Amino acid sequence: MRTRTGRKAQDVRDLIEKLKTVDFIMHRKLWQKLDLKLKPGHVMLMVRLYQARGAAPDGLRVSELATAFSVTASGVTQLVTVLEEQGLVTRRMDPEDRRAVRVTLTERGLREAESLRTAVDGIFSGLVAHLGREKSRRLLALLAEVAAYFDGLDVPDASGAGRTEGQR
Repeated sequence: MRTRTGRKAQDVRDLIEKLKTVDFIMHRKLWQKLDLKLKPGHVMLMVRLYQARGAAPDGLRVSELATAFSVTASGVTQLVTVLEEQGLVTRRMDPEDRRAVRVTLTERGLREAESLRTAVDGIFSGLVAHLGREKSRRLLALLAEVAAYFDGLDVPDASGAGRTEGQR
């Protein structure tokens, strides 16, 4: 017979495991529904360029994209290279700073980003219809609390995570 404390501890462990899988499941299901051929990083970059097109008609600097995604400029450059090879973005020298590169969506990239936005909006409209407005509002409030929790989280250095004893 399990004690009440033991049951509560197991319930907490079960909740933790379920919470850890939610983001993965949602992204995987969304990706399957959208039938995207691009990797998530490529899509995120295209979405960011699409969102910025009014405020930054000349595109965004690689350094701005790196800052927005909290990655290195070389990481963004790798993403841009793949998208450029597919004809979805173009890059050119920044006229104000010849050392900087600006990235913009091509016409094809713009069409793809608009199509993606329409599809995602449709999926989330369906979610709101499925949950109803009140549950959707409660979900948003809970997700805001989750985001606030993660924003305030002080995570210890995990650079050694995954190492076995004796490895450096």
